[in-house]
Amino acid sequence: MRRLVLLAVLVLFATSAIAVATAVPDARLTVTEATPTTETVVTGEPTTIDVTVALDGASQTAVELDSVRIETTDGDELASADSLGSLSPGGSLTVPVTTTFEESGERSLRVVAETTDEDGDTTTATRPLSIVVEQAPPLVDVDPVETVAGTETTLALNVSNPTNEPLRNVVLSVSGANLEAVTDQRSIASLAPGETAERSMTVVPRSASNETAQISVTYTTSSGATATVDRPVDYTAEPLVADLGVSAAVASSDEATSNDGVSVSPDGGIAGLDGLLGGQGGNNDDDTDESESMGGVRLTVTNFGNAPAEAVVVTPTVDGEELPRVTVQGPLAPGESATTTVDLSRVPAGTVQFNTTYETGDRSHETVLQYDHRPDAGDVTLTGADIQRSEDTLTLTGNLGNPAGGTVSGVVVTINETEHVAPTYPQRDYFVGTLEPGEFAPFDLTATVDGANATTVPVEVTFRVDGETRTEQFALPYDDAHARGGASDGGASRGAVFGSSIPVAGLAVISILGAVLIGVTAIVYRRQ
Repeated sequence: MRRLVLLAVLVLFATSAIAVATAVPDARLTVTEATPTTETVVTGEPTTIDVTVALDGASQTAVELDSVRIETTDGDELASADSLGSLSPGGSLTVPVTTTFEESGERSLRVVAETTDEDGDTTTATRPLSIVVEQAPPLVDVDPVETVAGTETTLALNVSNPTNEPLRNVVLSVSGANLEAVTDQRSIASLAPGETAERSMTVVPRSASNETAQISVTYTTSSGATATVDRPVDYTAEPLVADLGVSAAVASSDEATSNDGVSVSPDGGIAGLDGLLGGQGGNNDDDTDESESMGGVRLTVTNFGNAPAEAVVVTPTVDGEELPRVTVQGPLAPGESATTTVDLSRVPAGTVQFNTTYETGDRSHETVLQYDHRPDAGDVTLTGADIQRSEDTLTLTGNLGNPAGGTVSGVVVTINETEHVAPTYPQRDYFVGTLEPGEFAPFDLTATVDGANATTVPVEVTFRVDGETRTEQFALPYDDAHARGGASDGGASRGAVFGSSIPVAGLAVISILGAVLIGVTAIVYRRQ
C-alpha cells in the first residue's frame, strides 16, 4: 500500500513538471528601448520613436517581427510599423515608428511588439513609454533674399506663435558656411498666442555662390522648457558689379544759387542724363541760355551696378590742383541717381577733371570724367552815350556795362583817330578797370572834330577776359548841329553807325504844339 501511494505522488509531480515546461515559449522576446529621435516633442509635428526589439539567445527558434505599435494605456493605437523582417536568437532590430500629437502635456503610452515563430505561435512583448509633449515651436517666415557677394543684406523675419500658450525669451540667430553675420542675434521678450513679431538681421555673403543659411529660434514654453527649432533659407549671392556713371552739364541759375550739395531725382531713375561715364561713358556740353548759371556745373551721379554705392565724393582737379571736394548724399541704390553743383566761376576755360570715389561692399572704386569747361565769358557794351561840342573840341560821356556772366578786367575806352576825329587832352582815354557781371561804369572822353565833315565818332574798348585781351569797336553817329546844341544820342551800337537824331522839321512841330498849349492855358486862366 505504501508503495502505491509513493508511485501516485511521483506521477503527479511528473505531470506538473511537464505542464510547466509546456507553458514556456520557444521565443523569448523583449522590447529593450523606446526613445524619441528629437529632444523635444511638440504638437503638430511628426515625432519618430526608435523601438528596439531583441530575441533572447536562449530562444529555440527564429521569429518574424510582424508589427511594432504605439498605443495608449487603454489600447488605442497611435501608430504602427508592419512586416519588419526576421529575428534570430540573440539578435535585435530597431524600428522607427512615427506619430503626431495634437495636444500638449505628459502622455503615458506603451510599445507593443508581436512576432510569429516557425510553428505559427505568436509572442507579444510590451514596454511602457512616457513622453512630454510641448506646444508647437514659433513659425519663422523669411522674405525673399536677393544678395550680392561682399555687400550687406537684410533678412526680414516674421516670427509668429501658432499655439494657445505664450512663448517667452525668443532668440533668433543666423549662421551659414558662406555668411558673415553683422547682426547675429535678435530677441523677442514674449509672443502671445497668435501674435507675430518682425525682426531683421544683417549678413554679408563672403563670395558668389548658392548657399543655405540657418535661422535658429530658441524659446521657452509655458511649462518652462527650453527648445530650439531651425529654419533653413536658400539664397543665391550674385557677383559684385561696381559701375558708377558721372555726367556734367552747365547748371541753371536756380541750381547755382540754391545748391544744397545734393538732390535726388524723384523717380530714382536715369532720365535727363547728359552723357554718362561708366554705364555709357561720355561728356556733354549743353548750349547755354539766359537761365544758365555763371560758372556752375551740374554733376549727375548714377549707380549702374548691382550693389549700393556709398561714401560718394567728387574732387574737381584743374592742372593737377585739387578744388574743394563735394560729397554726394548716399547710399545710392542700384539704378538711383543724385545731382550736385560744382562752382567753377573762378576757373578759367580748359579741361576740368572730376575724380569720383565711392565704396561698394568692402571695396573702393574710382570714376574719372574729363570735362571741357567753357565758362560764360565777360563782355562789354556801351550805353547812354552823349556828345557835346564846344569850339573844335567834343566831349563824349557814356556808360560801359558787362551784360555777360564772366568778369572783365583792364577795361580801357578811347576814341580812335580818323580823318575827321582825333583824341585830345584832357581825356584822350579812360581807364574803367574791372567790371563784374551785370556791373557798369561811367566814362568821359575828349577829341577834336571836323564838324563839317565828321559823321561818326569811333570808340574802341579793350579788356581782358579768361586771360586774353579783346577789343570791341563802337561807331556813334555824329550830327554837328545837335552836338553844338547839346542833344543827347542816348545809345550806341557795336560795329554799326546809329541813325541821326530827331529831324529839324520834327522839332518845329513840337515847338508849334507847345505854343498852342501855352495859349490855350492862358485863355482858360483869364476866363476863370
